[in-house]
Amino acid sequence: LTKEQYRILEKCTSVMKDKLNHYGRSNEKFGLIHADLHFYNVINNNGVNQIIDFDDSGYGFYMYDMGCALVTYSRNLTKLEGAWVRGYEKVRKLSDEDKKFIPMFVLLRRITRLAWLATHSDSDTAKTVDDEYLDVTIDMAKEWLKANTRVAVITGAAGGIGYGIAKKFLESCK
Repeated sequence: LTKEQYRILEKCTSVMKDKLNHYGRSNEKFGLIHADLHFYNVINNNGVNQIIDFDDSGYGFYMYDMGCALVTYSRNLTKLEGAWVRGYEKVRKLSDEDKKFIPMFVLLRRITRLAWLATHSDSDTAKTVDDEYLDVTIDMAKEWLKANTRVAVITGAAGGIGYGIAKKFLESCK
């Protein structure tokens, strides 16, 4: 992680913190989540899809689970995001604000995963991730910052799963 990459991720997490405070923690937005909901944590058991691996679960933003589900496909999200939203809304309606936050939660998940990879560098998972993951995350962060730093944001304490891990990761890279 270069100093410039660190600066970009630090700015990104700072803006995210403010946006999450503005987004709020109402019961419709915040509660018990899986926090690692992706393709490899869903198994098919006799024709029934079942979610596994709850060791990361805790309280966070419901939309973070969408970020986890979409993070692997973050280069071409439009079609998959639409399908995910349609499926999700069969159970619970998403507000326009929720939908607007999807790219942020995908990026937050990527940054959180970078932190996890840095703290688990000997794991089989970390050994399969190349520099492209960091490069794509930095590119996404630059694009997201460009689109999201022109808007006034409210400052305050951070919330949600992922932010603290990402912040610790960034601090450890100084």
